[in-house]
Amino acid sequence: PIKNNLKSNDLFGYQDNCKIPTPKGCIRCNSGYYLENELCKKCEEPCRECLNSKFCLGCDSYSYPTKEGECIEMNDLISKCEQLMPTYDAIHELHPRAL
Repeated sequence: PIKNNLKSNDLFGYQDNCKIPTPKGCIRCNSGYYLENELCKKCEEPCRECLNSKFCLGCDSYSYPTKEGECIEMNDLISKCEQLMPTYDAIHELHPRAL
C-alpha cells in the first residue's frame, strides 16, 4: 500500500496558512493571516494579527494597536503620553490633543 503523506491543506490545494480548508475554499486562516475571497493573505507589517487588510488587531513589539485598527510605533506614542506605566507596556494618560 502507498502511504499518503499529504496534509489536509494539500488535498484542497491550499497553502499552509489555511487553518480550515474545505473543497469550496479556506474558511479560517492561521494566526498572522486574514481571509479574503477564500484565500489567506498575510497581515502587513507591523501588524501581527489582522481582521482584514485595513484593520489590525495586534502589532509587533515596537508598535501599539489603536481603536481604529492601526499600529502606532512606540516612539510616536511616547511623545503623546503624559505618563507611562513604570513597565512601559501601557499608557496611563494621553495628552488631550492626542485623542
